[in-house]
Amino acid sequence: MNNKPVILTPDYASIKPSLSEVATIMGYSPGTEPSFVPEMVGILLEEAPSHVSAAGCYSVFEIVEIKAPQGLILHSSGNLRCGSKIARQIIGSDSFALFITTAGNSFDAWIKSKASGGDVLAEYLCSSIGSVIADKVADVIQEEINSNAMEAGKGITNRYSPGYCSWNVREQRDIFDLLPSDKIGVTLTPSFLMKPIKSVSGIIGIGPDKKPGPYMCDLCNMTNCLVKRARGL
Repeated sequence: MNNKPVILTPDYASIKPSLSEVATIMGYSPGTEPSFVPEMVGILLEEAPSHVSAAGCYSVFEIVEIKAPQGLILHSSGNLRCGSKIARQIIGSDSFALFITTAGNSFDAWIKSKASGGDVLAEYLCSSIGSVIADKVADVIQEEINSNAMEAGKGITNRYSPGYCSWNVREQRDIFDLLPSDKIGVTLTPSFLMKPIKSVSGIIGIGPDKKPGPYMCDLCNMTNCLVKRARGL
């Protein structure tokens, strides 16, 4: 299988956050956000395009064996440790895609400028917008992977990221060792966090009869989770 990485730089129009998406990531259900949020988010969304340098990369790897109890996936280029819960979700796939996305270094600088100016609320709202953007770039990648899978008569799983479902964030190094993160300006710090901070990485399983399903939130003990926020859990 060709593991050649794919680099994507989506235009802002295709990943522009909506007010409802920003409110959801802040923990509000539709229509329950404070009255000041729509106005402030609207102003910041007008400023955002000049600060966004969104990009993503992904590559597909053939699965050799899945050792679910050990949380290990043996693949065409080595081993991937993703925890037993996620490994079980990948079972039935014959390959998987790894991805990294980001809102860009310039977006991080914009957030920091709000903080240094003492505008804590604007900093928080910009941070929420950045989280949506990085996630929407991941949506673009997932859609492309799904389209390619469908052409081959296959489907995909949900996408999963380090830090969720007991996937140790330290094991994010495995993803960075396999993808050209430098091509999209993303690095991994010694504490295994991504820089720019508004970045996302993860895995998507690919195989016959695979399809995205409900996230197994009852199996996860993570409390600060965007999926749980969106579902009101």
